[in-house]
Amino acid sequence: MCKVGDIIGVPTFYGETNMLCDFHYFIVVGEDKGQIEGLDFTKVGSMMCSLDGKPEKYKERKLKHRENIPIETTDFNLGKRNRKSGFIKSDQLHYFNKKETKYFPVGIVSVEILNKLFDNLEKFDEDEILKHNINNLY
Repeated sequence: MCKVGDIIGVPTFYGETNMLCDFHYFIVVGEDKGQIEGLDFTKVGSMMCSLDGKPEKYKERKLKHRENIPIETTDFNLGKRNRKSGFIKSDQLHYFNKKETKYFPVGIVSVEILNKLFDNLEKFDEDEILKHNINNLY
């Protein structure tokens, strides 16, 4: 059972361009059942991306964007799992159906980062630049 603020691991999912993507962590931002564009969903998350091992120019480019929230290893708890610094794509929401998506709970994000994420989601929604990825609901 997950709750808002939990971090889940999703082994495979469809990204915003509908390409099959490998393992990523997501921060759960919604657990209520709902519908979007006529499709049922039961979980909503924001994707986390790692910066470890990436070239400095890549890191600078990614962190320059206001939608990417930088995160350090102290901002979340993944237990014994490998923790890496990175960022959260706060301009995207990924919708999932629990019954059809394989995932597993792995940790929790700090309250400070969760609050910043919700602030960004609200701002980007008001600015009409929030992206809704429903590719995992088909």
